[in-house]
Amino acid sequence: MKALAVLMVLLAATAGCARSNEANFIGDALAIDDRYAQVIEFKALDIRVPLKRNAYVREDAPVADTQEHLQAVLRELRVDPKKVDSSNPATNGMLVHLRFRDGKQCCFFWPKQQAYPKLVRATIEHEKYHALRRMAPDATSALSAQVSRLGFRLNLADYGEEFAATLIEATAATFSMSAGS
Repeated sequence: MKALAVLMVLLAATAGCARSNEANFIGDALAIDDRYAQVIEFKALDIRVPLKRNAYVREDAPVADTQEHLQAVLRELRVDPKKVDSSNPATNGMLVHLRFRDGKQCCFFWPKQQAYPKLVRATIEHEKYHALRRMAPDATSALSAQVSRLGFRLNLADYGEEFAATLIEATAATFSMSAGS
């Protein structure tokens, strides 16, 4: 029952998750540093998804304003904000997928700062699912299998991307709460 309550709260809270239309965003080059990873790690679900060559993710710290942080990331990368179509104001987190002329691509994501750290961590898992769908969509079945091993029988491919991301968020929140972290 507790898991169902968490799911309902998260479904309401994630309305408005924003992400960009990945195909149209071009930057010149992506300078890789220690903020970038070539694996998507779903910590609460105990699964790591390796990414292909030239594919990266970057998880930024929680921010007060998701749209303001998007603009800061675009300035840092020297990407024209006019090329980025942010479909709606993100409520709890944001992801933007950018492709660069040097052949690299990256999903940048960040959560909105909230009073409850467990919800911030669950939001990060939600955004990681969006990154998975862009960077390693074939791994959706492995993530579904891992979630099923943990006791939630579901096939993420049966759901739309936003709802599946919310299911991952709720599952991660449930495991985070039961682990006391």
